[in-house]
Amino acid sequence: MSAIDHHDDHADEPWLQHHWNNSGQQFEAGKLGMWLFLATEFLLFAGLFCAYAVYRSNHPELFEYGAKFLDWKLGATNTAVLIASSFTMAWAVTAAQRGQVKLMNGLLFITFFGGVGFLGIKYMEYTSKFKDNIYWGTALYEEVEGVTHDLTMTNDVIADDSVMVETRFDLPAPQPENLSAVAEAPAGPGGLSASGLALLDAEQTEAHDDDHHHDHGDDHDDHEAHAHGDHGGHDDHAHHPNPRVDPERPANAHLYFGIYYTMTGLHGAHVIIGMIVIAWLFLRGMRGDFSAKYFTPVDLGGLYWHVVDLIWIFLFPLLYLV
Repeated sequence: MSAIDHHDDHADEPWLQHHWNNSGQQFEAGKLGMWLFLATEFLLFAGLFCAYAVYRSNHPELFEYGAKFLDWKLGATNTAVLIASSFTMAWAVTAAQRGQVKLMNGLLFITFFGGVGFLGIKYMEYTSKFKDNIYWGTALYEEVEGVTHDLTMTNDVIADDSVMVETRFDLPAPQPENLSAVAEAPAGPGGLSASGLALLDAEQTEAHDDDHHHDHGDDHDDHEAHAHGDHGGHDDHAHHPNPRVDPERPANAHLYFGIYYTMTGLHGAHVIIGMIVIAWLFLRGMRGDFSAKYFTPVDLGGLYWHVVDLIWIFLFPLLYLV
């Protein structure tokens, strides 16, 4: 029997751990462990995909509105980058199996910078959204440049005076036929005083004048651009409305952006982990740890990278195209 068949004689295969009978057994066990780990990754993202499906079926208007702020061209570019990196990773695994260590190192290097390119494009997407004041959660409704938006915070007394409950509501504009009734309503938690009504009416008049002046300013800018012959190409994303003050924004728009940032952010974290693994494989390859007899880490790292790519292939159409 050869040395590989014995527990105690591993001198010819220094990578073989003492608790394995041979390299084949070690490789199969490692691959099974990786698949079990990847199954937990699938379960993690499956929960997010289920949340996406539930919210999209119950609130389709949120996704129709939020999709206007995504650039499908950048998403498609990122998809192409990841598919190309998946190809180079698979090639690197094949090179390792054939003992072509120098080629394997070069392909791992290219794959690593495929991840860098993906994160660079994602950085461009995120920063452009932050400039448009598109955030996750209630940060989407924060006050911007002194403009108070429709989500107002107040404290209401319910039943017991000692119990204070924080609620959110839209302040309705008083109708002309109800002005006298509102003016006569007593001041208190449930009504407006006459002075409060006058203040509200003054604020509405001022807001209307500002909007009218802003509209005239926009018309003037359009005429000026036309007069100067500015008919070139333009960035559609630059003309997106500010979602904080956009009158067409659904009330729960932050749910869509929360889903977007959660799914793409978690996937981006997995890309970073994959890049760390690839850098580790590259350093070990440069050290000469891999050969045609031992390439298990490269094979398992390739599996992880392929799964990261596969998850993005599902994320891209769901968020950018559907």
